[in-house]
Amino acid sequence: MENPRGFSKEGWNYAYFFIDPGFKRNLGSDVVFRAEYQILGRNPIGVQYDGARGPYSSTVDIQRDYKETTSYWRVIEFRARDARFQNSQNGQADFRIYDNEKGFFLKRVTLKRYIGRRIPPRDSFISSNLVDLTRFYNASLRLYMPGGDPDAVTNVLGEIRSTTGVGFDARGYIGLLRRGEESGRTNRSPELVTGIPIGRRLSRLHFLHSASYGENEDRQIGSYIMHLADGSSEELAIVYGRNVRSERGDYRILPEAEVAWEGEGIRTGAGRRVRIFKVTWINPLPTAEVTSVDFVSALSRSAPHLLAITVEP
Repeated sequence: MENPRGFSKEGWNYAYFFIDPGFKRNLGSDVVFRAEYQILGRNPIGVQYDGARGPYSSTVDIQRDYKETTSYWRVIEFRARDARFQNSQNGQADFRIYDNEKGFFLKRVTLKRYIGRRIPPRDSFISSNLVDLTRFYNASLRLYMPGGDPDAVTNVLGEIRSTTGVGFDARGYIGLLRRGEESGRTNRSPELVTGIPIGRRLSRLHFLHSASYGENEDRQIGSYIMHLADGSSEELAIVYGRNVRSERGDYRILPEAEVAWEGEGIRTGAGRRVRIFKVTWINPLPTAEVTSVDFVSALSRSAPHLLAITVEP
């Protein structure tokens, strides 16, 4: 995506951008903006994007990575973890670049999904029923694995399949925002992840998940929102003490979930003993296609972690 337009008027200056709907459909919420630019003042440019907290989520909420070049043009990158891109800005734009001085010139602006380097690639032979979450992962499985070794996941997934009867493809996890982390952090987790593609009819969805930190019993800490082809949606509430608990330190039973795996993980202040859970959503309309799933935080003291999703036809 490129836009050569520049602005040189003094005061606040904006360049608005619209993302192609086809490109946006598979982009996700964790993205990186990259701009090659020249400024006419001293302050660098910034980005405001259509995010979970509003259409003009500011650069305070973006992790910046400045990269100066030796050429005429300077390069700057911004990372946003909670982008929505629902055409909510002026003129139905998705994001805008700005400065508050004498203006700027843009040579090129690119936008791409952020993919962490810690996530191993997906094997080509894995069934499509095991949903590919590569583009959505924002954390390594090191927290959960024996000895903190992500390579141990093969054995762990084998044990999970033996225990639950369901195969999963877990190579990282999606961690969401919890209460107390809403502000003051540049490297924050997203409040929600939208548009996890499913695109098929199914009888059940199996979720492999856990959570960080404890919470009061029966407190909802998040949701899975299933979007159906007929425009309707269904919610599976993630409820602490019913279908999820903290990954370590809280070992009470769960009436609505199965302990998929329990073992020794990396040591933290809550200990080494780790648990991962399986919860299942039964489709009330099995003849209706499930197009996508959203993973949403309720901003409680506990934050849900999603490791994998598996489709049961």
